[in-house]
Amino acid sequence: MPAIVDHDERRREVTEAAFRLVAKSGLAALTVRAVADEVGCSTAVVSHYFENKRQLLIQTYELSADRAASRFFAARDSQADLAGCLAVLLPLDAARADDWNVWFCFWGEAVADPELGMRQRARVANTIGFIATLLRRDWPRLRTAGEPLVEHLASRILSALLGVAVQALFSPALWPPARQLQIITDELASLDHHGASL
Repeated sequence: MPAIVDHDERRREVTEAAFRLVAKSGLAALTVRAVADEVGCSTAVVSHYFENKRQLLIQTYELSADRAASRFFAARDSQADLAGCLAVLLPLDAARADDWNVWFCFWGEAVADPELGMRQRARVANTIGFIATLLRRDWPRLRTAGEPLVEHLASRILSALLGVAVQALFSPALWPPARQLQIITDELASLDHHGASL
């Protein structure tokens, strides 16, 4: 009797393997052969789920972005403040640094690929929307503010987070977790103090 294959689970195994390769060694490491070796299967199995390297990269990016979103929503649902919700996105440990490594590889490809660029813009727009919702929740004076102001503040916060993450990824010794968190806390305090006049 032939073995029953859980295709969703198999596809996830392949995607997880691709994630590990990209996070550790960059986009050049993402080949069908390397993924097959990482999973411990034939290249035919990998090719059954993904036609090419581009599809592998897309799925790897989506897996990583979905995980980050889940962390963000879990923090939000536990009533963490905005700083706490942002903290779960920063590269404060090796696992989250891996996410950022994968995102950087994806962004590099997205610059010249319209579909990948569209995916990235959609993720950014969603993240700005999530931050805006938390701004209205945590800062009472913004609950009746116009959408342009709240979106502007949310965009500034996301830009600060991206900047901190980039510095931390390339200079981890200079950007330990405590410094990353302090910069975000300071940025939020500055916006809270001056934001009403924007």
